[in-house]
Amino acid sequence: MFVIWCLVIVIMTMTTGLGIYDPPSIFVCSLFIVMTIGYDASRAFVTQKTGTETYSFQLLKALLELNSPHTFWVYVRGSAGEEKSRAFRDLQSLALGNRQRVKFIPISWLYLWTQGGLAWETWRNPPDILFIPAHVVPLFKNPRVPAVVTVHDLGLEYLPHYGSWKEKLYLGWFMEELRARLAAHIVAVSEATKRDVVEKLHVPEGKVSVVYEGVDLSNYKLRITNYEKEKVKRKYGIKGEYILFVGTVQPRKNLVRLIEAFSLVKGAGEKKSPKEKGLALKNSQSQALGNLGLGNLPTLQLVIAGKPGWNYEEIYAAPRKFGVEGRVKFLDFVPSKDLPVLYAGAKLLCLPSLHEGFGLPVLESMSVGTPVVISNVSSLPEVGGSVAEYVDPNDVKEIARGILRVLRYDKLAYHAKVERGKEWAARFSWKNAARETLKILERVAQ
Repeated sequence: MFVIWCLVIVIMTMTTGLGIYDPPSIFVCSLFIVMTIGYDASRAFVTQKTGTETYSFQLLKALLELNSPHTFWVYVRGSAGEEKSRAFRDLQSLALGNRQRVKFIPISWLYLWTQGGLAWETWRNPPDILFIPAHVVPLFKNPRVPAVVTVHDLGLEYLPHYGSWKEKLYLGWFMEELRARLAAHIVAVSEATKRDVVEKLHVPEGKVSVVYEGVDLSNYKLRITNYEKEKVKRKYGIKGEYILFVGTVQPRKNLVRLIEAFSLVKGAGEKKSPKEKGLALKNSQSQALGNLGLGNLPTLQLVIAGKPGWNYEEIYAAPRKFGVEGRVKFLDFVPSKDLPVLYAGAKLLCLPSLHEGFGLPVLESMSVGTPVVISNVSSLPEVGGSVAEYVDPNDVKEIARGILRVLRYDKLAYHAKVERGKEWAARFSWKNAARETLKILERVAQ
């Protein structure tokens, strides 16, 4: 069946050149363009969202809220579970007032959803333009339908040994190169990612536009009470103060070094020597960090919120290796309703990643008033601005020092950092991201 379908596509491709097959024309006004936008929402409605899924959902929501004159065909996976998800119902409700403008199109292909089902839709009933926010371009799509695709990062180009075989197959050099060639235009989520696309994939600079991600202001601008913080802490079994990490538990997030750095922080703030506490560290290592005097934080924990990814076993074993087994808590995936409260209750967020395409947890943390300690590599300096504390992700002691700097803040310095963080994070909104993305789609469609 698949072979027959491919033959049909070849024939239709040939006939497009003869003028036999034509997609719907775009209506152009003197001031703006009115078009049908196909939106790949295959990852927008998954229950446990990572960064790319969050981007896919939030950008779609913001695009629909713009009330532009365009029609949206939203391609979704035709599974009962997805259609019953809360996120799906929320967007359906948002679209109710624009039934003529928003249409959800289920694609029920179990396998080859993108390369089969989505590609076929571009032939069966072609939109004027196809936007792919978190996926790959269909190889056999209708060539008359230009595709705009978002590239989130090229981490495997820098850290090839930190990816699973599936990631290497799906996001390796060949597929990235192919995606770049098939796309009419590329959206990069940071200037760092744009540089990577231009340099690594040899894409003309004019073919790549930067559109920053945003923060869901409906969740992250609410006032969070101490009662809510304590309630979430009880729910997840967190006792006392804590340092937070949010993200998938995988090697490129640099969690083994973070856990080792946390063991140094604990050693610097305790009267008992690391040897007495069972740490696999020398006294001089902790003492070299300075006398912190963490007497008021005797139960300080490191809380890691995120589902396990590739090669997570070494990370889960690290607390025991560094003697902080009782002080590191893995929460697995945390739902979006609890995440803002979890951020707000933390002393700080630490994101020591070896590579990030954007780093959304940085802005989410700042939005609720929690300082951040982050890597000084890839996109993170763009996201953290002058507000974040920066560390070398390859230096365990420097990660520990960065954490200690924040824990040492007096009340005045802490308050100033919190306010600056909120102001900085407010610059990044999904509404702005949607506006900029829509401008790109309009430009490419012309």
